[in-house]
Amino acid sequence: MEHLLKDSCRMMWLAQGQTPTYRTINRFRVNPHMMEFPHILFFGLRAQ
Repeated sequence: MEHLLKDSCRMMWLAQGQTPTYRTINRFRVNPHMMEFPHILFFGLRAQ
């Protein structure tokens, strides 16, 4: 993911030019409070 944010124009646009490190991405991935977030996001986007 870190590599994509540096090399892919589409991913750079989605990230608004920010390039988080692998540590930042991993902290987000393993945070217990964020385990429910992908489900909420998926169902929220699907309902629109």
